[in-house]
Amino acid sequence: MLPVSFIGVSAVMKIRQNVQIFVDSGKATNRQMKKAQIIETMPDEFSVDGLIERLMILHKIEEGQRQAQAGKVYTEEQAKKKLEKWLK
Repeated sequence: MLPVSFIGVSAVMKIRQNVQIFVDSGKATNRQMKKAQIIETMPDEFSVDGLIERLMILHKIEEGQRQAQAGKVYTEEQAKKKLEKWLK
C-alpha cells in the first residue's frame, strides 16, 4: 500500500497542467517560476515529502541570497571560528 502522502501520475499531470496555465498567463513572479520548475523536474510519481523537501531547499537558497545581498555574511575567519565547535 502506498503512503498517504504519495502523488500518482494522473495527479502530477494535472498539477503540471495547472502550473503551465499559470506560467503562460504571465502573472507568475520569479519565485513562482522557480517553484514551477521544481514541479516540472519532479518524477512522474513522487511523495509530498519529496516535494516539500525540494521547496524547503529552494527557500533556504533564496534566504541565503537575500542575506548576502543585505551584507549579512561572515568573513572566512568568522566562519571558521563559528564552525570550530561543530568540527571537533
